[in-house]
Amino acid sequence: MSKKEKARGRKRRQALLHELGEKCVWCGTTEKLEFDCIIPQGDKHHRKDAASRMTFYYAQHRLKNIQILCSEDNRIKSIIDARFLEELRKAQAAAAQRQQDRDDVPF
Repeated sequence: MSKKEKARGRKRRQALLHELGEKCVWCGTTEKLEFDCIIPQGDKHHRKDAASRMTFYYAQHRLKNIQILCSEDNRIKSIIDARFLEELRKAQAAAAQRQQDRDDVPF
């Protein structure tokens, strides 16, 4: 990536940070800020170049699915999201089993 592209990416990042309030929505700090998808979108965008990541973040912004978190709160949210998804999968499996049990009852 050229210096010009890197500079453009930094400007776009700063512009989006500014538009989103330039502080962590959980604790209010202005240090070590990261973009976070409110509804997780996987981690493929982390493996992309900076320009592609910013395109992804702007798309998420248009969908109202992005917020700013500090790095510490983002790690905490990741743990919470993982636990929530695990519990959701368990609940879905239990519901599917209950439905199967109802379907197996002869009338």
